[in-house]
Amino acid sequence: DLLRMNTGQETEPPRPPKSSRDSASAAKQRLDQGVDWDYCGPRRQPGNFGDPGDGGRAPVDISADGADLWREREVGVFTGGVQVQQGGKAVDAEWLRYDRKTDQVEASGDVWLQESGLRVAGEEASFELGAKRGRVEPAEFRLTRVPARGRADSGQILDPQHAHFDNIEFTTCRPGQNHWSLQAGELDIDTQAVAGGDVAQR
Repeated sequence: DLLRMNTGQETEPPRPPKSSRDSASAAKQRLDQGVDWDYCGPRRQPGNFGDPGDGGRAPVDISADGADLWREREVGVFTGGVQVQQGGKAVDAEWLRYDRKTDQVEASGDVWLQESGLRVAGEEASFELGAKRGRVEPAEFRLTRVPARGRADSGQILDPQHAHFDNIEFTTCRPGQNHWSLQAGELDIDTQAVAGGDVAQR
């Protein structure tokens, strides 16, 4: 692996590059692995986006093909096969910037987010690991406990139970069998409400 150290006097750590990856990304191909699509309709088992109990206190482990580190700023920029692990949360990308002081992650290129009950694939993303919130653009997601799936121009995880999506298509049917689906300009999802067959549409 390639590791470069930068002093505080050097240039500011870079921001995420614009992604140009094909839509048939490796991250999207992982979305349905092990998901039980035996029933197409409202579900009754509740679930959250991740485990609300760990509070983001677990250590952050990062592996990548290459890294530039700004020690005084406590910022790292990682490239090539980046994998981030914090407790039960995983973030993969081709490019990633991690600010330890703010616990902020910015990622680009074949982005993959997974935590208990949620999988999201996209091309650009930003996350606050400790606060358990973030944004992915565009977003293709699976709720693995419900289960349910959808795609949207952008998706925001607001907390372990709530999410907001713009220009979304949503269904609880297996891929390729859309017996019903919901399309909306905006959609707020409460995982407890989805389990009971209810979502908030605007």
